[in-house]
Amino acid sequence: MQGAANYGAWRRVYPLGFDREVQLAKRELHAVVRRAKRLYWRNLIDSFTDSESVFRAVRWLKSPGPFQAPPLRVDGRVYETQLEKAVALRRATLERRVTSDDIPDPWIPVNADKTVPFSDRISFGEVCDATLRTGNTPPGSDNITVRMLRAV
Repeated sequence: MQGAANYGAWRRVYPLGFDREVQLAKRELHAVVRRAKRLYWRNLIDSFTDSESVFRAVRWLKSPGPFQAPPLRVDGRVYETQLEKAVALRRATLERRVTSDDIPDPWIPVNADKTVPFSDRISFGEVCDATLRTGNTPPGSDNITVRMLRAV
């Protein structure tokens, strides 16, 4: 960390950074940081013993993304980690202890005697419209294309 201290001292003396000493200190600091990063990555790669450790390191290095889920508040208590949130949600929603927490039965008796009046007759024009005037669609489960239907 001597490079960082040296660079900081020169920046305090020359705050605009135009002095040759500041530029040299900055270059030295960057070189020290590069060497430290290179050494870190070499040690990390050399420490891999199996594929599981590689995947663990890759998962650890992966960015969590720009969105972080906010803390969860259940019954006045705040939960921060994903595991705590999962346990709290399970307790709050799935582990009900009394029947008064349940929703009432929404089903009402229905009279199923009514039928929908459909005609069981289909005209030739309706069949032609349904089969021949469709767009260029891929074949269905029967593998018959629109081109085959038009040829018949």
